[in-house]
Amino acid sequence: MCGFVGTTNTQNVELMLSKQEFRGPDGSRFWSNKEFAIGHCLLDINGKKQFQPIETPNGNIIAFNGEMYDSTIQNDTMWLANMYETYGRKVLEWSDWHGSIIHYNPKSGDITLVRDHFGAKPLWYYKKGKDIEVSTSLRSFLTKESDRRNWEMHMKTKQWFGRMTQWKYIHKVAPGEVVTLNTRKGTIRTENLWKYYKIESHDLHLPEFKDKLIESINKVAKNIQKTGLFLSGGFDSTMAFSAVKDSDLDLHIYSCKYHEQRGRKWDHEGFRREFGKAKHTCLEFGYDVNEVMTYPAKRYMNHMHWIEKTHFLWADKNRTSPRYEMCKQASADGCKVILTGDSADELVTGYKHHEKRFSDEYNLETMNYVKYKHRRWFPTKSFGDDLINNTLFHDLLTTSEQNILTTDQTCGMFGMESRPVFLTQSFVKYIMSIKGTDKLKDNPDYHPGEWKWLLREGMKDYIPEHVRLRSQKIGWSSPWDNNNKEVQTREQKEQLLYLEEMCK
Repeated sequence: MCGFVGTTNTQNVELMLSKQEFRGPDGSRFWSNKEFAIGHCLLDINGKKQFQPIETPNGNIIAFNGEMYDSTIQNDTMWLANMYETYGRKVLEWSDWHGSIIHYNPKSGDITLVRDHFGAKPLWYYKKGKDIEVSTSLRSFLTKESDRRNWEMHMKTKQWFGRMTQWKYIHKVAPGEVVTLNTRKGTIRTENLWKYYKIESHDLHLPEFKDKLIESINKVAKNIQKTGLFLSGGFDSTMAFSAVKDSDLDLHIYSCKYHEQRGRKWDHEGFRREFGKAKHTCLEFGYDVNEVMTYPAKRYMNHMHWIEKTHFLWADKNRTSPRYEMCKQASADGCKVILTGDSADELVTGYKHHEKRFSDEYNLETMNYVKYKHRRWFPTKSFGDDLINNTLFHDLLTTSEQNILTTDQTCGMFGMESRPVFLTQSFVKYIMSIKGTDKLKDNPDYHPGEWKWLLREGMKDYIPEHVRLRSQKIGWSSPWDNNNKEVQTREQKEQLLYLEEMCK
């Protein structure tokens, strides 16, 4: 992980970069001509500092935030620069990678911004007339004006859909999107990497599924020094743990305990059970678990330093608080990378509400809205007429992207990189080629209609049975000490007011 910025106001590049130095605390460098400047701050995760931006063989300038898992050399950015100049965007279509890219052509004045297919790494841009700013952190933008309409939509949906942000003229590069800005003409062009995909369906073979999954996890967990893994009592994080526990990683496991107060209405038993399951798994695998105390989510409304540092707003505070505390501890222990099990639910029907979403009624009501609202970037035809896979894919690019972005921002503020182990491009293409109906099979060994049948059956004899057969899970969450939605909404609006005041 790192941070980078770009700006047509070249004298501001160092100031913009300084505002996100927490994403790359191991050094910085910038490049500039009279028209455009690019700055980069480095997080060194393997002991070999790879400073950017770099000049490509054709004289273009490139900076990269992320990892190229297919790279044949230590310097991912140099490999990307050579491959990009040779093969163009095709290298991004067949490579396994997580990241965001800025590519500047001094001859044409084109600035090309690319975000990976699943939005694993952030990227935003500001455009007003011919003024352009680009950044991997919202904090770096020097001109901010609140967009109340977007914020109100966010409060209703709990999502930052597509390109939406809370700021006027600041847009998010959507997952899998390519944005080309021109410094001289003031033009903008967009396209989507997913539009090139035609994924053919095939029958399910469980041994092949297992091999593909383990390959994906091991591919992501490479070239790392001290590594952290956040372990809940659930299936996804345990599966990631199972795949890497025997590797040569310097692996450290973190799990949450929850602070209890007498007289409150929280269901402490459920949260206590989560930690007990995680601890039990660690003992089975011969690892120690680092116990991290987290508190009710409401407490964090009064501690907004993550907002101050990242300028990223989260409506779902009950999921933010445990991430915050575990990241804080992992960073103090010297971890550079955090492995996560994000997005497994979106790939294999992991949510109970998926049953409703797979109905024709829901499809007419919701999917048509999605196709209209996000028609410019959402690839609605990638999976033909397979309603289940199209719906899962929608969740992957919306709900999942938000969770991944939240984890990235929380890790980033503590100078660490997050890596979602299930989201290699090769594995997602493979699992999306499996017929949607094969992911919803009932099985007498589980509760009727049990979700994640594919993962549970495919990973039999690979993870502990007490985890594989588990039917209830809370996940990375913490209780609110007031479940009144009006109170939560008011407190969430206070975030925006706080941020607006801070930015003045």
